[in-house]
Amino acid sequence: WDLRAAMGINDRGQIVGYGLKDGQTRAFLLEPAGPMSAR
Repeated sequence: WDLRAAMGINDRGQIVGYGLKDGQTRAFLLEPAGPMSAR
């Protein structure tokens, strides 16, 4: 993967965007690995 741009984030911490995989443009959804906490 070559992540190109993050287009949005929701209140659950999920990030959506697009990137390249095997030379083709694909969408991605990243999810937090665990509970989010304020610092």
